[in-house]
Amino acid sequence: MTAISPVRVSDYPSRLRLNRNFLYLWTAYGISAFGDHLSELGLMALMHVKEGHDQTRVTAAMSFVFFLPFFLLGPVAGLLADRLPRKYIMIAADVIRACIVVSIPLLPMLAGTRAGEPLPLYVGLAPLLMVGLFSTFFSPARLSILPSLVPEDQLTRANSMINGMGPLCAMISFLVGGWLAEHYLMWTFRIDSLTFLVSAAFLLMILPPRGRQRLAEVAGTATSGWWRNMREGVRYVQAHRRVIHLIVLTALFWAAASIFNSVTTPLVFTHYGVKDFAVLGLFRGTLAGGMVIGAILLTVFGDALRSEIAITWSLLVCGLSMFGLAWTDSIRIGSALAIFAGMGGAGILISVSTLTQRIVPDYARGRVFGLSDWASMSGLLLATGILGLVPFPKGVLDAIAPYILMVTGIAILIAWAAVVAYRQRRAPYGPWIAFWKNFTTFYCNWWFRLKRVGTCTIPPAGPVIIAANHTSPIDPFLMLSASPNRLFGFLVAQEYYRLPVFGYLIKLNECIPTTRSGVDTAATRAALRRLKNGGALGIFPQGRIQLADETLGAKEGVALLALRTRTPVVPVHISGVHYDGNVPITFVRRHHARIRFGKPIDLSPYYDRQRDRQVQREVAELIMERIWELAPEADNQLVDRGQIDDGAS
Repeated sequence: MTAISPVRVSDYPSRLRLNRNFLYLWTAYGISAFGDHLSELGLMALMHVKEGHDQTRVTAAMSFVFFLPFFLLGPVAGLLADRLPRKYIMIAADVIRACIVVSIPLLPMLAGTRAGEPLPLYVGLAPLLMVGLFSTFFSPARLSILPSLVPEDQLTRANSMINGMGPLCAMISFLVGGWLAEHYLMWTFRIDSLTFLVSAAFLLMILPPRGRQRLAEVAGTATSGWWRNMREGVRYVQAHRRVIHLIVLTALFWAAASIFNSVTTPLVFTHYGVKDFAVLGLFRGTLAGGMVIGAILLTVFGDALRSEIAITWSLLVCGLSMFGLAWTDSIRIGSALAIFAGMGGAGILISVSTLTQRIVPDYARGRVFGLSDWASMSGLLLATGILGLVPFPKGVLDAIAPYILMVTGIAILIAWAAVVAYRQRRAPYGPWIAFWKNFTTFYCNWWFRLKRVGTCTIPPAGPVIIAANHTSPIDPFLMLSASPNRLFGFLVAQEYYRLPVFGYLIKLNECIPTTRSGVDTAATRAALRRLKNGGALGIFPQGRIQLADETLGAKEGVALLALRTRTPVVPVHISGVHYDGNVPITFVRRHHARIRFGKPIDLSPYYDRQRDRQVQREVAELIMERIWELAPEADNQLVDRGQIDDGAS
């Protein structure tokens, strides 16, 4: 249903900005993300990675030990997120991580290393292991608490803003951390510790809705024991194939991200020949910058772009970019490809998180995200374990770093092909029609700000006529976009068939050409055949577009078709579209389109008198009356005042 709000959704972040709980979570996550990579680069400087010959192995080992607790304790952390207050789990994790990070400067003294000597690898990995341990409990709590802080129709934008803030702050962190590691090494750890404390302070101000998680605990976890509850979470995932697919894609993303992170050091220091931590931080920052761009795009598109489609295209962009990185020795081209890889990665991560939050109920959400973290870390640890723990000859991994990226890109492209094949098997249309339908739906939802009010009442099978008022040339596109399960053609003027692109599209949609003379027996016979064969047909009973200063009645053709084929008619009302007679301008102008489907009209009392012209006129007027009954007089006033929800259908 349409939500009435005192804010204009076309200024999309406003509802989220006014949501203090979300604002505190968003700020806390950004501050924490800024500090994350300061200690990482500082530890690399303490271990003298720049001067070494095992840069890939050391970087991979650092990722391995950081994410190892996610693998070992991910399901337990998810269970805790379902049983304990998620807010305080995050606060405790931040405070403990601050204490760990601030103590890192003591490691050389504890390890007994002399001034100027590199810190032993096992000593440098110890604090990363501890920080990763408490990050394990932070992650499912953050992902699970978000749906209770924002409206469901804002989940995509909320996830996009959070995931955009993370890479943006990480990019700044790489730049600042690289500079600090070169000039003021010990300050990297002090500043990192401070970021965790500031993050905890913002989290403390969150006031989640009372009772929501407590009810979830009663429904989903009861008192039967932790292991049983964990098994219930596993069984939930096993019973939902869609959730399994999302978990696999998340695992693939983190494995690919860890591989990229592991090979960036030899790419910059060896293949690009630039041995400078500041440049390394800048190169890593390009990936984060791409993730920011991807998050901004998804924030702008919101729910207009379906998560399944965003995942598909993101996999393709990310896979091609990774593959391309293997073939360039230019840091400029590599940086550009890293940006595109980051854009694809952001699309995968944000869309998967949003889709999981939508389809998984609150009582199981923490355990599902815990299992997702566990699966993700399995892929990540497998990748980093091979690179960081297998005793390859010294320097071998650094030499084949581009080929490692090439294999990673191929793996992502294989996943893309599998997703496309899976979606095509489930699609009711061929690939070209599916592409056209998805693009039309996205464009109408985003640019025309289409909102379907109520449910679509078009039956999924069988003959049906969809009759609507005619407000502008974009009406057929709005009707098709608002119908998720049925594709239908229209009676279209013959001259449109001769247009280069538009003509191909209406043929693809199996529209029926007709003349403007008002009498076209060939078109009528084609429409009758379509309906008798169980097809669907879109019709505008008024015959042409009704301008603002006109009142047009219904012509009898719609009644003739409905009565002759004994087909039910679904009335549809379209509003919020501005048309002044200029067709091209209508397609590029922003609208506040609203569409409402009514209950199918039962015309069986008229079937026995179908050849009576008076009956046909009466039925046509009845259909038009049912269409106007769906018209909300308040819509136009609310749009003018900016008080109607412009969320996507």
